[in-house]
Amino acid sequence: MGPTTTSSSPLERIESAPNFEPQAQPQYTSILWEHAAKVGVIPQVEKHKISDLPIAWSCNVQFKDHLAEGKGSSFKKAKHDVSRKLCHMLSLSPP
Repeated sequence: MGPTTTSSSPLERIESAPNFEPQAQPQYTSILWEHAAKVGVIPQVEKHKISDLPIAWSCNVQFKDHLAEGKGSSFKKAKHDVSRKLCHMLSLSPP
């Protein structure tokens, strides 16, 4: 069981925040966008800040008829997370 804190310091709240991006990897974003360029379809990206403290972002991407959502502690990490999910949906994998 993880540590619990009763203090209200921002640092402790950030450290105890859930980690949304355990497997988010930048290579999936590159793979998805390279695939999109090859097939001539531009993914539609929407970003939303879902929390200020701890900071959390959501990123929705629609590619053709596929829609996925990723989450992360930054927009960049949320985009990597959603790219990973879309790559799995499209059976795209890293080399």
